[in-house]
Amino acid sequence: STETKSPVEVFREDYLPSPYTIPSLSMDFKITPDEGTIVTTTLNLVPNPLSIKNDDDGGSSPPPLVLDGDATSITLLSVTMDGTLLTAGVDYTVSGDKLIIQNPGQRLETAG
Repeated sequence: STETKSPVEVFREDYLPSPYTIPSLSMDFKITPDEGTIVTTTLNLVPNPLSIKNDDDGGSSPPPLVLDGDATSITLLSVTMDGTLLTAGVDYTVSGDKLIIQNPGQRLETAG
């Protein structure tokens, strides 16, 4: 059986500026009778200057990229950043319905 999640109330004052802007996004749908539908999504990311924090050494680094999904209907097949295949548990984590990438580059591709 599928459990229905109760909606979570979010207030306007709880919203923060997005840590990234996405100037372009593309989605490729591959529909097959055997594999179902595979969606490859490509995001071009630009760190939002309003969200960059200074490091202890005086530099700055963008915050982790957190993408929301629906783990009950999507199976993550791969994550590629700037042309490099990322490793689960090392380069990214999946926690519930969230994909978290600690050190995102400029071009993210996911397949699922």
